[in-house]
Amino acid sequence: MWNDEFVKSYRMFERWAADQIPFPGECFRQTTRELMWDNKLIKNELVLGGRHVDLRKIMVAFLAVMAEHDHIVPFESAKEVINLIGSTDKKDIVLKGGHVSLVAGPNAVRRLWPELDRWLSERSI
Repeated sequence: MWNDEFVKSYRMFERWAADQIPFPGECFRQTTRELMWDNKLIKNELVLGGRHVDLRKIMVAFLAVMAEHDHIVPFESAKEVINLIGSTDKKDIVLKGGHVSLVAGPNAVRRLWPELDRWLSERSI
């Protein structure tokens, strides 16, 4: 409480965490059922908007970023996605940390953002 930087950081994180767009219940149920329970994306069975989703058809540069201790998207669930992408220009990055710390906070600034900057700068025109 007496550390102004800590309080500022805490308040920013709390605001971000509470600032969510309402997610319709049926959409959540369908997403959970098709992606988590039935694993349709990985099984090459997912259909969105009447169109079949085939990860092998992704031919653009592709970067998969994963956290070793992610409790929302566990590493074991995410690690094989890169092998399903059709592009030859693909890379995966695995960093220590959890779901939020991967992209937000001081560890993200030191670990992910420099790596992302390098990857993007090699592909910028």
